[in-house]
Amino acid sequence: MVRGTRDSSGRVMPLRGAWLLAVAAALACVVPATVASASPRQVQATMQTHADGYEFELAVRPGPGPKPVGISFWQEVSDNDDESGALYGVAEAGSFVNRRMNLDLRALGSVRARFAVTSETRRVRHHGRHCTEVAVTREGRFEGQIDVEGENGFAAVHRTRIPGRVKSYRIRGCSRHGKLRTRTGGPALLTDDAPGRLLAGSLRYPAITSCGTQSKTWFGAFRGPDGAEYGATLETRQAGIHAIRVAFSVGTRASFRVAADQRHATVEPDAHYFSGRGRYADGQLTGDLAADFPGLPATPLTPADAEFGGADDVGAGACFPFSGD
Repeated sequence: MVRGTRDSSGRVMPLRGAWLLAVAAALACVVPATVASASPRQVQATMQTHADGYEFELAVRPGPGPKPVGISFWQEVSDNDDESGALYGVAEAGSFVNRRMNLDLRALGSVRARFAVTSETRRVRHHGRHCTEVAVTREGRFEGQIDVEGENGFAAVHRTRIPGRVKSYRIRGCSRHGKLRTRTGGPALLTDDAPGRLLAGSLRYPAITSCGTQSKTWFGAFRGPDGAEYGATLETRQAGIHAIRVAFSVGTRASFRVAADQRHATVEPDAHYFSGRGRYADGQLTGDLAADFPGLPATPLTPADAEFGGADDVGAGACFPFSGD
């Protein structure tokens, strides 16, 4: 799991934090934010493996009847730390009952597997005199037929065995003490240092966010003390699949230029996953700026409605798909 990169001052770089939120949000549909506010017991099953250079992760909450499933494929380029991925939510995809997973993931594939336990750990935490949290983690593997693919075939998992885990939480006697702010485990954990907006800092650090006017794209740029960061997402909903593709890259400071009047700016990312040039003026981002998303190369990011200013004034933007998580 990507935990974020810190700049020379020790702060989490902003778009990297947004990418962490992206991975977390991919599985948010199957993991409740708090235990006490939902039910006395919460369970989550996850499987993880490598696929064509991508990290693959699938999560489902056990129980009878159709359940939503969260899926993510993401990769990090080792030589320069750039990242891209596709995050999927599939509603009512199937069930996980009696340690057996039976999922119809529509165009993404299917899973027919049982979970074999290899080890178990138990943790008990006391919150006051009467409130107790019991967490049980069962490590093991899913065995069966596991066929999952990214859209347009950019990554595929066809296995009969994948490592996995099942986490269970029980809350006892906590109702009189209010909500217990205990997040469920697994890949949907959010860290305290993952900001939901671009970094609040000096006005010397300019930022741009934009929302595509011809497609549902989001673009963000931030020029910090050591370079420029670029992030983009493309969101689609079709055939019962909510897909969000993500691209993130780091470029030089010179690739993000601000005009002397402080009202115009140009971004020309010399960075992985990005090409072309974007020009900001009067609330618009124009040009031929594009992003290469997994399975969908050269997706236009312009024209777009845009916001430009100091990083402490520019938020994530109305179309940033994870701003509500």
